[in-house]
Amino acid sequence: MRAPRHSPPTTGAEPARSSPGCLSPRVAQARSPNGRAELPYLTALIGERPNDLASWLLEEVAGPIRLLEADLDQSLLPLGPHDQTPSALVETGTAWDTDALQRLGPVARAAKAFSFRSTHRQVKAYDRDWPDGEASAGVVQVSFMRAPESMDAAGAAAYWVEHHAPLAVRVHVGLWRYAQNVLDEAITVGAPGWYGVAELHFASWADFETKFYDSDDGRDAIFADVARFLDVRRSTSALMTERILRS
Repeated sequence: MRAPRHSPPTTGAEPARSSPGCLSPRVAQARSPNGRAELPYLTALIGERPNDLASWLLEEVAGPIRLLEADLDQSLLPLGPHDQTPSALVETGTAWDTDALQRLGPVARAAKAFSFRSTHRQVKAYDRDWPDGEASAGVVQVSFMRAPESMDAAGAAAYWVEHHAPLAVRVHVGLWRYAQNVLDEAITVGAPGWYGVAELHFASWADFETKFYDSDDGRDAIFADVARFLDVRRSTSALMTERILRS
């Protein structure tokens, strides 16, 4: 598996600005109790990932932007990928209206964009010391989750948040950052039926490959627990590189 790509450092964050394709920048400036920007809107691109997506986002989207792109070797994935696996995930502080998504069309070309309003829960956080625009170290396994037939989406999300999270932190010993995004509402018509997006961030490929589980027993416990709240056949994952374009 090849090493993650890194972008050259930037000289600093570009100032936030309003855009006709976004809600008021006041929404984007909301902060969580720990001072981090709240990013309650997720947009997933399914299809060909545009090379100029980052530049377009900085021009069009107000406030903080976090971009994850599936530009890594996908050979070790437990779920997928398949033709409905997103090639990029954008997390923003402002909602995208119809006009903004339409303007994204020519940029995304062969990709379809689906937006959601979400509740973001950061279970484990890293200490960031790199500038906006620079690729974060390591690899992020991003999983797009569907509920099993035995449970509705709300029940699956509740189990994932309340019961699975402590087990995941204990067993995935190499985790650098762990976030859960519960998808509260699909903003775009025809969006996939995901109820959540999980982000498991490892600081290096070595940690991802050798510290994903603490033991064979831990791996078995994860597999058994995941089957309670996840339809593995209809869910999918991608290995992504993270860049905080604007904090």
